[in-house]
Amino acid sequence: MRGGIDINVSGSSGIVFGVIGAYGANGTTLTRANLGGALVVGNGTGNGWIGSVTANYLDNITSSFSLSGKFIGNYASGQTVRLTWSIDQAAHTLSIGASPGGTTQTLSYSNVEPFMAVGLSLFLSDPAPNASVYVDNVVVEEF
Repeated sequence: MRGGIDINVSGSSGIVFGVIGAYGANGTTLTRANLGGALVVGNGTGNGWIGSVTANYLDNITSSFSLSGKFIGNYASGQTVRLTWSIDQAAHTLSIGASPGGTTQTLSYSNVEPFMAVGLSLFLSDPAPNASVYVDNVVVEEF
């Protein structure tokens, strides 16, 4: 599975984007497993940043802008950034990158069962007054 999403943060705020795998046998209730994702931080008075976030971070989101994964790239408030992601189930990894100007980071996850479904999550984090976040062009595909 792979996909992408456009994100634009205006003002000082952060948005956490997460990828969730769901698994279960023979139509039983699916179990969710956070795989990882990215945090886009806009700073109305200066440069922000984009970083990968681990599954553990997604399990315990706080309002702080802490980087639990690795730095992906710089971010300027008001800029549209394209996050792209892909899951390699055989290797148990999630790769996530940003364009323009970002590097791709690969995160490991521990789930060993094949995914029956994939979900996406968005969390607005610590928005300042008059801050806004725009999300567009969400794509998910099997490859």
